[in-house]
Amino acid sequence: MGNKSILILGDGTEDVLRLRDGLDKEGFNTLLHRRRFTGPVQISDDEADLILVDLDQSGTMGVNICREIRQKPRLRIAPMMVISGRDDEAEEVLSFRMGADDFVQRPFRTRALVERIRARFRRPELHDPAGDMATSQGIEIDRVSYRVTLDGKELSVTPTEFNIIWHLVCHPGKVFGRNDLLKICVGTDSSTMQRSIDVHIRSLRRKFGQRASLIETVRGVGYRLRGHVFP
Repeated sequence: MGNKSILILGDGTEDVLRLRDGLDKEGFNTLLHRRRFTGPVQISDDEADLILVDLDQSGTMGVNICREIRQKPRLRIAPMMVISGRDDEAEEVLSFRMGADDFVQRPFRTRALVERIRARFRRPELHDPAGDMATSQGIEIDRVSYRVTLDGKELSVTPTEFNIIWHLVCHPGKVFGRNDLLKICVGTDSSTMQRSIDVHIRSLRRKFGQRASLIETVRGVGYRLRGHVFP
């Protein structure tokens, strides 16, 4: 995993420092941004391959940090994981809505989380006949410029949401199970992360507004983009 950079935002609690050491041993380049965010958020536009945000060490500014990261041109396409000690579904959902791709609850096992991060970088390359462009029913996706538009209006999506909608648009009518989407978009099919797919789907539907019904739920199976399966 050499040359992959990870930006860690927080004060550097003992468990986060252990995580940083574990990532360093795996060959990642880690940068710990030590400060408690109690005032205006100021994050440089340095490039990172993955971002970790410690919500417990960012005060009430945590979700604002997530939102600001997604406004940085060089950071908005990097996967973002948030760490929290609160067993609060509302905070988890809000984190996803503000741009997080993954939610990690304390206490966490250092080795398991290192492997979870490694899995994101092992995600297979996408090989679709659409090449770098995909369109369906008013949805247009450009993987070169990293843009998603719906009826001509650009949508702000997270990296995980981008990968989900890309696969749905490339295969209209085809059902993808939660495990399928986890393997494609995250690089793992861990059962503990299946709920995150549901949250990302809800977020995409919210962003689709009146056209949310384009993303259909197949009860007990998974999700698909409304349309016909092409041979």
